[in-house]
Amino acid sequence: MFKTQWFSLCALAVAIGAHSAQAEEAGDYYANHAHYASHATVASMSRQIAELEARLASFDHGGCDAGCDAGCGAAATSCGGGADCCDNWMSPTGGLTGMIEVVWLRPQDTYADSGINRYQHGSRYTLGWMNDHGQEWRLRFFELGVNSQFDDFINLYTVDVEYAGRFQLCNFDGELSFGLRYADWHESAAGAFGGLNIEDSIGPMIGLHLQTDLWNDFDLFANARYSHQFGHPVDSTLGSFSITELSVGLQYARDMACGTAFLRGAFEAQNWAVNTDGSDEDMGFVGFGVALGFTR
Repeated sequence: MFKTQWFSLCALAVAIGAHSAQAEEAGDYYANHAHYASHATVASMSRQIAELEARLASFDHGGCDAGCDAGCGAAATSCGGGADCCDNWMSPTGGLTGMIEVVWLRPQDTYADSGINRYQHGSRYTLGWMNDHGQEWRLRFFELGVNSQFDDFINLYTVDVEYAGRFQLCNFDGELSFGLRYADWHESAAGAFGGLNIEDSIGPMIGLHLQTDLWNDFDLFANARYSHQFGHPVDSTLGSFSITELSVGLQYARDMACGTAFLRGAFEAQNWAVNTDGSDEDMGFVGFGVALGFTR
């Protein structure tokens, strides 16, 4: 009997030892698992903190991170969310800009006696260079020729050299520009008001562009330009006149790695106004235009 009790005690001791060993192994497993899980959590949080620090650092350098500042092609791969994460308006990638525009305008003079009452097409071409701060120098050329069956004609053209700088105001992206304009105004008519010819005029010019998001890639925009011209009269004693241009319209724009391509449609009005009393009269133009361009 004593031997039986001895074997029972030995079996109990072995069982207790095995259970203790299993418990210790289980404790080590859960401890290691908790350690690894904690390490993974800390690593994930460290990565998130590093990303936030990088974003904050990018805001200190104009709101566009290092990947976006790397140049063409970098914005699409290094910005996390694509080129849209950069503020393309205030921190663009510097380079060439351009626009080709076709307008259809109908002349309307003061007394409505010119004999020209249909739409005529004209063209406007713009070429510029913008730096990475949204500042731009550009050259613009505009021409419009109008003829009628009664030998009436109007020939206009302008050449602009201007400097432009961008700004943001509430929900609007804006651009203020100023420069010099060269313009010729040739007008002849078989009607009552005679003709007007002023060549080689030059004068100061100021302009404003505003645009705001409408829906997805569509924007509303407005343009205004004004110049006061002083020129050499050919058939008249008049030597100065002013040019006012206004347009409002809709723009479809697509951000790209190096800038923004856009397509515009607009309602446009112009007024060419003489500045002295006499037989010469003001000339207005109204119509619409379409434009295709690339900006930064």
